[in-house]
Amino acid sequence: MQHTVKAKLLYESPKERAAVNASLDEMCLRFNNAERGLYRDIRHLVGRGISYPLPAKNQNAIKSHFQIKYNINARFYNAVKIGLEGKIDSVLALADGYLLATEYRITNATNDLKYYQNVLKEHKDRVLKNEKLIRQYQRKLHYINQRLQHLFSRRKELTETIKNKDPHLCFGSRALFMAQFKPGMDFVKWKEDWHFQRNRQFTMVGAKCENQGNSICQIKHVNETDYQLQINPCFSKTNKKDPFFVKIKVHHDRNNYLKNLRQDDEDRRIAITYRFMKQAITGDYEVHL
Repeated sequence: MQHTVKAKLLYESPKERAAVNASLDEMCLRFNNAERGLYRDIRHLVGRGISYPLPAKNQNAIKSHFQIKYNINARFYNAVKIGLEGKIDSVLALADGYLLATEYRITNATNDLKYYQNVLKEHKDRVLKNEKLIRQYQRKLHYINQRLQHLFSRRKELTETIKNKDPHLCFGSRALFMAQFKPGMDFVKWKEDWHFQRNRQFTMVGAKCENQGNSICQIKHVNETDYQLQINPCFSKTNKKDPFFVKIKVHHDRNNYLKNLRQDDEDRRIAITYRFMKQAITGDYEVHL
């Protein structure tokens, strides 16, 4: 059974806050750069005719290349890969359902179009014409045609997604990306928001076989709802950094689930995944685990 709890990072001084946030910012930026780079390389290989999911030979080559390029270790790369594959598989799994729904809407819109075309023709053939009603039906037909063009484009996009297994991921939200084209948009402000949105969170995936359920982050109970988190910046050996510690306060941990974990017992150990998310107002991180 999966449990998720939310925790707030606690700082003893402004100096500690600045140091912890700087370390997490570096990990977050490296994680998101590697994720976007991995997606780009996967799309390049699929475009050359290699099937997705990629064969083991290609995956091993990419893994070695990324560890050198982004100066990260294997555990860090695995977290990037698992998170990205989850996003891709999620979009591809939903595409079939979206395509069926789009086909259904096209059928309904086509039937509406035929109905209002016949109604409009009847009104035009009358001796005493109601010009106001005719204009209403003409507007109605115009809107239906607009809706059909949008649905046809949507169907084409979904068909290509399913055929090519290309989810067209947008890192940073599609709505924010389109906002740059709005009239009067402050591009400098938009670029700051875009950079923040694309680099505001990262996930460290745990494994049952690892120490404390995660080799990157280990949690230790202090008292009541307070815990201590040890974070190991998982960079390569050439850029190895010492682990740092930060206290966290856990919210909504029903039944004291975290407190009752038996991570020292290998038979009862479970995997713990940590998702760090930066807050826009304070610049501090919160963690979901």
